[in-house]
Amino acid sequence: MRRAQQAIPEMRVAALGKSNPTPESITELKRLTAGTLLKGLERRNDSGRGDIFIRSRGYALGQLTGEFVDILVDELYLGRAGGSMARLLRLENQLADGIYYYTDRNLPQVWEVFKQEKAAREAAAQSSQSNKGE
Repeated sequence: MRRAQQAIPEMRVAALGKSNPTPESITELKRLTAGTLLKGLERRNDSGRGDIFIRSRGYALGQLTGEFVDILVDELYLGRAGGSMARLLRLENQLADGIYYYTDRNLPQVWEVFKQEKAAREAAAQSSQSNKGE
């Protein structure tokens, strides 16, 4: 998001505290940020360096990325950080601590559910292959 902000002249001026960003520059910031994030996720998934598991509940990755960026920009960057990239970076460190805590407490259960769902999918795939062979 920092790179996207630096690419928009109006956002650079706003970052210096000289003016508030316009709705058009906020929209552009969201588009650039969402595009960078989506491209990174797709490249990571296509590279074979490891699957990315996102509980999309049937939604397209692009839609989820856009919604995530809306929250990131509207609630965190503009809301809590007041449009200041420096404040957002400080907030980012605090959020990372919270995410670490949440992950530490919840990862074992989520991992267990994932393994059960994966085993069920594999069993269903094997069952369908054996039914085709009969």
